Amino acid sequence: MQAVRLNDEEVKAVRFWIKASKIHVETEDGREAAVPVAWYPRLAGASENDLLAFKVMGGGRLIHWPGLEEALGIETILHGIPGKQPPPAQIGPRARRLKAMRLKAGLTQVELAQRLGCSQALVSMAEKGRAWVGADWEERVGRACRTAGAPAPAERAGKAKPPLRVAAAGARGKALP
Repeated sequence: MQAVRLNDEEVKAVRFWIKASKIHVETEDGREAAVPVAWYPRLAGASENDLLAFKVMGGGRLIHWPGLEEALGIETILHGIPGKQPPPAQIGPRARRLKAMRLKAGLTQVELAQRLGCSQALVSMAEKGRAWVGADWEERVGRACRTAGAPAPAERAGKAKPPLRVAAAGARGKALP
């Protein structure tokens, strides 16, 4: 991964934080940038605890979520580069199923978001195929809607997963060493 260079010096972050469903970075030279969490498939459906469990690596040039197997370089955030999304043929059917489950349960997007512990915007984006969410998230939606469906792998193993959360507006950033 190549670091962004400004005047032949590597730009490093002094702080990363997650607030209002966005990943923020502040650089040594005073710039701030943010990208939506929903741009990154592995982060889009993550719990708040998982999102906040990141590690800063590479001397402030990389943010890594070990539990989610995701990492973003500072240049990705500074340049607003979205993550790779699956092909539309995979996104459309899941988006339609999510919306169908919600409608069958008679829930609004706001009500479903409250049950999931996420934002209404994330529910809307997932139903429109604008935010890629995985099978695990689809299973959580199914449980929240009380629709028939296979239990999530964690439930089969007797381990319940924490409710889905997106970083709250008051989430605090981590200062770098």
